[in-house]
Amino acid sequence: FQKFPPKMIYHYLKLQAKVSIHYLEQQAQHGYVMDHGVIHDIARNRFGQAGHRSLEFPLRKPFWKLCGSCVAFRCRPQEAPHIIPFLKRVTQHEHRMFPYLANLANRPLRPVLENLIMYEFNHGENFDHRLNQGKFKERFVKRFQISDASQLDKIHSGFL
Repeated sequence: FQKFPPKMIYHYLKLQAKVSIHYLEQQAQHGYVMDHGVIHDIARNRFGQAGHRSLEFPLRKPFWKLCGSCVAFRCRPQEAPHIIPFLKRVTQHEHRMFPYLANLANRPLRPVLENLIMYEFNHGENFDHRLNQGKFKERFVKRFQISDASQLDKIHSGFL
């Protein structure tokens, strides 16, 4: 951290999958948790919508429950003595614990409610696939499939 200019603000994003993320323009105090996002089944060329539950979608799951690359912790160089131990502790746990652990550390994350991130699976390199455990995500994409032409255009222009 000492090599970086002290006025800069950085975000740490733990990557566990092939993920595309767009720059987040607003600066959240402690970082972001990806609530909404696109789940892409490459083998079937389908896209599913992840996001918090609602009356319309009571069984939908937020992105952060589906993908390990689900948070961006804000890291300021002057916080290095505190942020480095925090990141080491947080990343010792499963990704579904990240928002909870951030709250425990008094570093609440701002939810991102738009599709700024995509998780791709069924390209042959996911860990779930090697363990024959990827069927849940296939069912998720089928159930919450994005079929609106304008949304698909945004996905193709923004991620692919």
